Amino acid sequence: MPVKLVGVDVEYTHYVKPQRAVVLQLCVEKECLVYHISAAKDRPMELDKFLMNGEYTFVGFAIKGDKGKLKLSGLEINSDNYIDIQVEWRDPYNKKKFDSLADVAGRMIDIHYHDMKKKINRKEDHTLWGFCPLPEKLIKYAAIDAFATYESCRIIYNVIMGLDRGKGDKEEKQKKNNVVIKCSN
Repeated sequence: MPVKLVGVDVEYTHYVKPQRAVVLQLCVEKECLVYHISAAKDRPMELDKFLMNGEYTFVGFAIKGDKGKLKLSGLEINSDNYIDIQVEWRDPYNKKKFDSLADVAGRMIDIHYHDMKKKINRKEDHTLWGFCPLPEKLIKYAAIDAFATYESCRIIYNVIMGLDRGKGDKEEKQKKNNVVIKCSN
């Protein structure tokens, strides 16, 4: 049964200490949720259940930090079901210690993702994440961020699973050939 992947990213306050999550981005396939934590009066119980559901594997970049900031904001991701792409996968053509989302999405999805972080002014726009309403360009940026996370991991996962399956099939065929050779001798 295929794994149910959920792309995750978190935007947080840069101007308040301790830094708290103010926007949670989730993506499954082409459906993205940009949840403005700091603007919500009440949090849906379904969101808490979803984040703790063991059927889903949550994937992100530097997700441990995101999980910590989420926890400070009252949300938790199932600690048994998450993958930090920065830790688990490396771009074979990039020599950086850690690949960014833009690096990985640019390699796995489309080269145009290399410039995705340039679509906002990180210094000025990051001060706006906690304010309501979110500007349209930040909502768009957040959705693209979540989609790029999901899609990059989905592609990597499918390639790894395909290679594993091919290796298993090859080993099985080799075993059958060995049995045939032994029986005919």
